[in-house]
Amino acid sequence: MTPRTRPHALRRAFTLLELVIVIGIILVLMGLVLGVGSVVIGQSEQRQVRSSMQIIDSALLEFEQQAGRPMVFEGWHRSSAPFHTGFRRGSSNSDIHVDVPLQPMLGNLRSNTSAVNALMIQTADGGYGWVSSGDCFPWSDNFVDRYHDRQWLSAALSVMGRNPACAAIMAKADPQLVRAVTCITGATGGGAPQERSFNMPEFIDPWGRQVLIVFPGRRFWDDDFDYDNNPTPYTAPVPGDPLGFDYPLLKDTDGSIRTPHEHQYGICRNQRPLLVSSGPDGKMGNRYANPLSGNADEVKAFEESQDNIYSYEPQSVRSGS
Repeated sequence: MTPRTRPHALRRAFTLLELVIVIGIILVLMGLVLGVGSVVIGQSEQRQVRSSMQIIDSALLEFEQQAGRPMVFEGWHRSSAPFHTGFRRGSSNSDIHVDVPLQPMLGNLRSNTSAVNALMIQTADGGYGWVSSGDCFPWSDNFVDRYHDRQWLSAALSVMGRNPACAAIMAKADPQLVRAVTCITGATGGGAPQERSFNMPEFIDPWGRQVLIVFPGRRFWDDDFDYDNNPTPYTAPVPGDPLGFDYPLLKDTDGSIRTPHEHQYGICRNQRPLLVSSGPDGKMGNRYANPLSGNADEVKAFEESQDNIYSYEPQSVRSGS
């Protein structure tokens, strides 16, 4: 007699509610994994740019120690004198030039690329190895909103690159960030696009934007010149004067003039140049804007500055701390 087999119990299918719960749990776990991954990547990118900033800052310090003075940036005031770095009185050669023909054009920089390009003339003419050529303008994406300030670090890197000791230090920087200036040629002339490199470096942060250098102003002249001509310290941009030509001069805590660039991007300490990255959002903003003013533009500018990355902590706008 054959034993009677018991019929298998019927297997119950998942209900729709159970499926929704399982899928929801899976999506939550995926979100957590992606979120943690994004944080880790973001922290890695910040370490990457900070590391290269410290290397470039070391090269700047080496340059200044060998020269026995700060790197001299000629400045961009229309009179050419007030924002010289390292100047007291009299004349001196600048390491980073703003050509004399550039001065009358400053008020028209937004529409005059030739004025901007004059900062990067050929090496034989005292420049840094780059000159505008046809449709090749490496900084065109930054031109409208930032004028030519993003080119100054390239000029500084080029100046240091001529010094063997500084060049050896700079070579330790991440080659993905500190690299030769390039642009695409032929794209607008009907030919096949080609990448062209120039004999000058630039510093690009991990988010594809150029790192800025903020130079401290020259030492404040404690006599009638600075006090009589500029009696009132500036605290905000002058209407109709976006480049800051008519800012009164403010004596900083380190004894130098506080420049309009310092007032927006970060105030230098101890007359040391400051490197600034706009961070993941690609916007510099203004770290000294007042978020409690009730002004939407002020709030926006302050918020945009909160992810900026600096080679060192800038000075406070009021206390000097």
